[in-house]
Amino acid sequence: MTLEELLNKLEGVKKVGNSYMAYCPAHSDKHQSLSVKETNGRILLHCFAGCSLESILDALGLKVQDLYTNHKEKFTEDKTEDNEKRIVAVYDYTNETGQLLFQVVRYEPKDFRIRRFVDGRCVYNLGDVEPVLYKLPELIKSQQVFVAEGEKDADNLAKMGLTATTAPFGAGKWRANFNKYFIDKDVIIVPDFDEVGIQHSFKIEEQLKPIAKSVKILNPESLNLKEKGDISDWIESGGTKEQLLEILQEEKNFLSKEKWQKKKKEKETLKLLNTVIEEIYEPKAIDFHNGVLTYGTIWNSKKVLISSDYKVKEVENANFMCSNLTPEIAKRFLEKKEKVDGAGLVQELANFIGSHVFFTDANTPIFLGMWVIGTYLHPLFIYYGYLWITSPMKRCGKSLLLDILSCLCFNATPRLISPSSASLFRQVESDCNTVILDEMERIRTDDVETYHDIISLLNGGFQQNSVIPRVSKDRSHTIHYFRVYSPKVIAGINKVADTIEDRAFKIIMSRKKKNESVCRFNIVKEKKRIDELKARLYLFSLNFAEEISDVYHSATGEWKDIFSLDDRLQDISEPILSIASVIDEAFKSNFYDKTVEFILKKGRKRRDVEGENSVKAFLEILSSKLTAGENEIFVPTSELLRDVQNDENLKFITSGKRLSQFISNLSEDAPTPILKRGFGRGYHVKKEWLDEMMERY
Repeated sequence: MTLEELLNKLEGVKKVGNSYMAYCPAHSDKHQSLSVKETNGRILLHCFAGCSLESILDALGLKVQDLYTNHKEKFTEDKTEDNEKRIVAVYDYTNETGQLLFQVVRYEPKDFRIRRFVDGRCVYNLGDVEPVLYKLPELIKSQQVFVAEGEKDADNLAKMGLTATTAPFGAGKWRANFNKYFIDKDVIIVPDFDEVGIQHSFKIEEQLKPIAKSVKILNPESLNLKEKGDISDWIESGGTKEQLLEILQEEKNFLSKEKWQKKKKEKETLKLLNTVIEEIYEPKAIDFHNGVLTYGTIWNSKKVLISSDYKVKEVENANFMCSNLTPEIAKRFLEKKEKVDGAGLVQELANFIGSHVFFTDANTPIFLGMWVIGTYLHPLFIYYGYLWITSPMKRCGKSLLLDILSCLCFNATPRLISPSSASLFRQVESDCNTVILDEMERIRTDDVETYHDIISLLNGGFQQNSVIPRVSKDRSHTIHYFRVYSPKVIAGINKVADTIEDRAFKIIMSRKKKNESVCRFNIVKEKKRIDELKARLYLFSLNFAEEISDVYHSATGEWKDIFSLDDRLQDISEPILSIASVIDEAFKSNFYDKTVEFILKKGRKRRDVEGENSVKAFLEILSSKLTAGENEIFVPTSELLRDVQNDENLKFITSGKRLSQFISNLSEDAPTPILKRGFGRGYHVKKEWLDEMMERY
């Protein structure tokens, strides 16, 4: 057949460039949607309304070989994709009384064809049959109607007991004659999560609003659909009628044209920004980038990034050191999609720490558990406060606590004593280590230059994006900017700089009494338990990173429970409170209140201490002032200052302020200075407290 002969069989033919457009004979065509073009001895037909080649040829009374214009070329009908298709569903379209008009046939691989029956024979076109809505009789009887984007979606909604319909031929095929069936009805449009589906829903809304009682468009994002997803995907993933009806109760779950256009513009801007960021983005052992938490690790001898959106990305020429996330943990997350009970994790961390280390405050192990979780999430936050572990003297459990934290925290260093500043800068830069520094006073004594380097690292390292410049010692004198943000634990007896104290949560350790016991810590015996805790720390962080980030950034500066604290303490408390808040919300626990209580109790006390002999000497002075039978005494500050100046071990206490700092560091419930009429400033000392301190020290 020649091209001219074929065109003579069509109506509404017009030439467009090198091809022709005509009314498609396979459906009731109001616009020329059939493209006709001759190329390489063959006529090509394509219906932009979606009709298949077979249905077009049936309507014209032709066969595939009729499309070949070069009769000298031998035609062989190869096994085409059409021959391999199989029917997976047939959808009946009826009139108002239920009489069958036509069917939509669904094939696999995915394809759709229209067919009707004429004298018992299948005809693959509509002919003069007017298209109608799917499940029309049910639609007419119902007050509330769901308009889906396809027959499968409508059927799945119907299985829930809801009335649902759709237009034949898919998105963009809504006809004005459909509108009359929606007069005074409550209409909920359920689009697919793509641009075509959303725009289709807006067009339906525009036509139905003047006549329907109400018209709303369900936002696909309220169903947590992935792009290109639909309501059937949501139902297949476990969505129920009750959940859907609950979603429909909230106005925020509906979509408006203005809201969608704004979101679309934001996405386009973000996509452009991400393109730029992707070019300069440098992978790290841990990062939070575009709402996704990533951990760098080794998998099959290759460096990869494991991300919280369940992706694995190989990183070429990566210079970063990896996290200690193992392939086994990655598989639990990626393959099993394992979820972790956050409340159970906090409690187990608290139990583990508290079973080996003695604390006078029951909330301390819980707070430490929260802080450990935060080390796996610290890139989410602008600030992350340090832990400052201190005690009045040695043998109070500081080093033991540091060893345990080293086992649990993200990429933690061992307990470091007198490290070089160069090694610290490089570890934080490449590994994002949780740095564990012990015996800070020794660093100050051993190497003044190193001490000042470490102090500069600590001054800036609690804040995101902090960098410290250092000049190379070779002839080039190159300036290198080191990133220093990471979690850090500092331990020691002596006073640290006020700027460091300001950036830290102070944990005062106490020597346990004879009747107070804890379990000995053996890292070999506890390895299995530690490994499982670390696995759950990774899994929890991957599960909840985005949610914790949302809470943190939406609530920054608005945590009313800590308004009484200074700004810096609020800054470093907000990450911990965000974690506690998300855990309480998800698992119905009460860790938030306990965390707030702990933080408020800290009181940001300043203090000074000079060796264990000073503690014993001071306690002996107080003890000498108590007479038999007294349960409490008031000691004026002036009297105490005179007594301590006469003791060689206490001569460093030279003022009332230094005395107050010294006393406040003895314990969490140490006496505080008060003003007593007739005596001036001084301290109420209770015999019960003094006896306990004497027993400890």
